[in-house]
Amino acid sequence: MLRALPEKVRAAFVMSQIRRLEIVTELAVSERMVKKYMARAMPHSTA
Repeated sequence: MLRALPEKVRAAFVMSQIRRLEIVTELAVSERMVKKYMARAMPHSTA
């Protein structure tokens, strides 16, 4: 359960999920497609 996680870890996870849903809505694509886009972009990121 998320409640067992440290507060900052839980907050980061929840924020990432909210942001993913915002991306789905903004781009009008499925959540699966957002995951594919992110996986495609990751090798090109410096983070």
